[in-house]
Amino acid sequence: MKSFLFKIILFFLISSTIFGLPVFRISVENTASHVQARAIQKFADIVAEKTKGELIIELYHSAELYRDSDVIKAIPLGKVEMVVPGTWHIQNFVPEVGIFPY
Repeated sequence: MKSFLFKIILFFLISSTIFGLPVFRISVENTASHVQARAIQKFADIVAEKTKGELIIELYHSAELYRDSDVIKAIPLGKVEMVVPGTWHIQNFVPEVGIFPY
């Protein structure tokens, strides 16, 4: 997982030399005080620190950009770079992820 994350960050850093500072948008449906959003904020802070500000992290909580039911479709359209939906939304695209038989 660390290797994959490193590759994503590296891609954005390389592209920054061509297009300016890259923006990495993260969308979550929960409020800012929810444990999920707080964990993602900590992740964003660590990435910003490790990249020395060369990667702009924008965290959108409270479904500011997308609700969980719509956010996965936004990834291939380039409208968001990272999402954290519930697994029940992911199983619509990857059934093996599902833990509940709906």
